[in-house]
Amino acid sequence: CKVRASLTSTPLHALTTLNDVTWVEASRVLAERILHSSENTEAQLTDAFRRILGRRPKSQELAVLRLSFRRAQVAYEMEPEQAKVLLAMGESKRDTRLDMAEHAAMTQTCLSLFNLDEALTRE
Repeated sequence: CKVRASLTSTPLHALTTLNDVTWVEASRVLAERILHSSENTEAQLTDAFRRILGRRPKSQELAVLRLSFRRAQVAYEMEPEQAKVLLAMGESKRDTRLDMAEHAAMTQTCLSLFNLDEALTRE
């Protein structure tokens, strides 16, 4: 018996947090709030990081987030059907005023942050 939660990085754990509708919907709704909060991508990524991890990102972390967001945005621009599928997950309706590729990319970014051990385990 363990009183404390142990660290984990198993594939099953990652599959659960990356594919579960609850996590995807939480990421999508958070992405909506973040996209409405600022028009500056850097500020949006900083806000997402701060809300999920409870601290400001280091410059290296922000650079990785920026790159990840841009790659996802390009991918969703090239595959709008994939963006539509991602943004349709969950029961809450999506804000259709937001650009679909940008919203999907920010959703993916938030989902990646939620999947970090630092977000899942408080020590």
